[in-house]
Amino acid sequence: GEIIFAGDGVVENFSADDAQIAFNLNSKTFSWAQIKPVLQFLQGSENEIETPLANIDIEKFSLQAKLPLTALTQVKRLQKELNAQVEFTSANALIKMDDQSYRIETLQGEGGLEQGILAHQFSGTAFGSAFNLKGQLPLNQKNPLLKTQINFEGLQAAQLPIPSNKGWHPSEGTLSGDLTLAIPIIEDKPFANLKAAYNFQAQNLKLQNKNSPPLFFDQLDGNGDIESRHLNYKVKGQSFNGSFHSEGAVNLPASGQPRLN
Repeated sequence: GEIIFAGDGVVENFSADDAQIAFNLNSKTFSWAQIKPVLQFLQGSENEIETPLANIDIEKFSLQAKLPLTALTQVKRLQKELNAQVEFTSANALIKMDDQSYRIETLQGEGGLEQGILAHQFSGTAFGSAFNLKGQLPLNQKNPLLKTQINFEGLQAAQLPIPSNKGWHPSEGTLSGDLTLAIPIIEDKPFANLKAAYNFQAQNLKLQNKNSPPLFFDQLDGNGDIESRHLNYKVKGQSFNGSFHSEGAVNLPASGQPRLN
C-alpha cells in the first residue's frame, strides 16, 4: 500500500545550479510493510530489507527534509544527499529473533538521515520496564550493519519470555543494564552473525526449575559478549549461602533457546 503525506515545501534559488528543495510533511497511520520498500530504495538495493523488526504500526509521523533540486531526477545522488529529520509514535511493535517473538508495549522516537547514515534514538516500554536505544544504520553500503545500544532499568524478570517448562527461569526480581548490538541486515539469517556485548545487574532474583529447589540472589551482576552464536560470560553475586563467581562460554543453538540445567 501507499504512504500518504500532507504538508508544505519551498524551493530556494530555483534558477541556480545549487537550487534546494525543503519540505515539512505529516502522515497518516502506516505499517512496517509499507516502510520497508522506502528503506530498500534509500539503500539502493534489490534485496529485501531483513531486520529483527517484524511489525510496527506508525500512529504519528513527521518529516523535515532538504535536498538538491536536481537530485530528484538522479536516484544515486538522492540516496546520498537527502538530509531528513523524523519523529514518530507507534503501536504493535513486534521483534522476532529466531523462533521467538517479543512485543514492545510503547515506542516513540526520532531519527536523522544525513549522507546516507540513518541515526536513531527511541524510547519505550517492554517487559514492565522503560528502555531507550540509540544507534545508526548506513543505508548506502552494500552490506550495512545496524549498530544500536539498548539501556534498560527495573525490568521485571518474571515478564521475560522464557518458558517455565524449559529449565531455569526467573519468577521474581528486577534487572537493569545495557546491551550493544551489531546486526547485518541484508542476510537470510542476520542473527547467525550477530555481535553483542552486555552488562546487567539483578536485584532480589528468584530462579525456579520444576526439578530443583528455587535459587535466591540478593544481587547478581554479569557481563559478556556474543559473536557467531558463541556466548562468553562472567557472573558474580550474593545469595543466602554467601558470594560466588563464575565465568565461561556457551555455544548457542541455531534455533530455540539455550537450556540451563
